[in-house]
Amino acid sequence: MSWSARWYFIRLALFIEYDGTSYHGFQIQPKDVTIQEELEKALNKIVNKKIRLDFAGRTDSGVHALSQVIAFNVDENDYISTYVNGMNHYLPDDISVKCCHKVGDDFDPRRDAYSRHYRYTLLLDDSRSPLSRMYSYRITKNVDLSLMRSASKIMLGTHDFKFFSTASKGEYLTTIRTIFSIDINLNDKIIDIDIIGNAFLTSQVRRMVAVLLKIGQGKLFESDLNNMLNLNTERNYSVATLPPQGLCLVEVNYEDFSHEVGEKYGCKN
Repeated sequence: MSWSARWYFIRLALFIEYDGTSYHGFQIQPKDVTIQEELEKALNKIVNKKIRLDFAGRTDSGVHALSQVIAFNVDENDYISTYVNGMNHYLPDDISVKCCHKVGDDFDPRRDAYSRHYRYTLLLDDSRSPLSRMYSYRITKNVDLSLMRSASKIMLGTHDFKFFSTASKGEYLTTIRTIFSIDINLNDKIIDIDIIGNAFLTSQVRRMVAVLLKIGQGKLFESDLNNMLNLNTERNYSVATLPPQGLCLVEVNYEDFSHEVGEKYGCKN
């Protein structure tokens, strides 16, 4: 390659917020509308060429995000603000680029992440809430939060979470994951369950919350949870995967930089 033909680029990380209600997950699929597809369509209109982006995690169909992280290479002479304002111009109203951050050339939003923060929201209400139905899972019976909090401590640390995943065989090299923290908080009728771990399997968070919920309702016990984590299959446990609308990817953290969601969306360019 001649010197004049070389492409000098910078790598950008963008923080994305989206309502996953109308999408078949994040990762692009041949026949279904996805978040990645919409992002790449908007990006391609700006640079006038096809760019495939990298991302921190594959959220499932109907799952939301406050701070998904994507990354791609662009010409070094481009203005970073172009990718925030420009993409938001082309994106639908349920997807938004919150900010942009210049990163190293070898930055990988998935492999370089040291933790991911998910929140599952339960609505404790006897009557349906049309305004909350897309962002929480409604339960009608009281739960014992002290039982749930006690059981959540068993999930902390490094375990084989094979039971908690709906992934097909061979999808992951290992089903061992590390959970750093689990916080369960009640505010009026809202129960937020915040789970932070190094990485998660398909449906893992929703099934973890489902088990905690059954324990809080007295339908399962800590001994059952230990059996699940130890892959003791003597008892055939039936635990459904909770619906996706209650789940949100809150934040992805990195060694070199971290994006604080909520009130702050400013990134250093």
